[in-house]
Amino acid sequence: LHAMADTLRGSRLPGAATARAFNLAWHDVLNLASLVVVSQAIVAAAQTRVESRGAHFRADFATSDPDAGAAFTRVQGDPEGRLDVSWQPVRFTRVRPGHSLLADA
Repeated sequence: LHAMADTLRGSRLPGAATARAFNLAWHDVLNLASLVVVSQAIVAAAQTRVESRGAHFRADFATSDPDAGAAFTRVQGDPEGRLDVSWQPVRFTRVRPGHSLLADA
């Protein structure tokens, strides 16, 4: 992903192209650059996870930790491209785990 990002940063418009507007090749470069950034965030979050949960299975961390279930992964980037991964607690504002909005029958 880092090599792809470097290649995309070095991309330039062809000599015959005079404007970026309505230039589909340039739009493709911008889209690919965005996809690389999102992919880097996904990889950083996955590498930080130390358990398996649902469809998110890791062979090196095959078990699930029920106490960690009320947290989500936040990935933030800085202007230099470094990613910070942290766990944020989930705030249950409507329904707590194990409860239902439906009345008990």
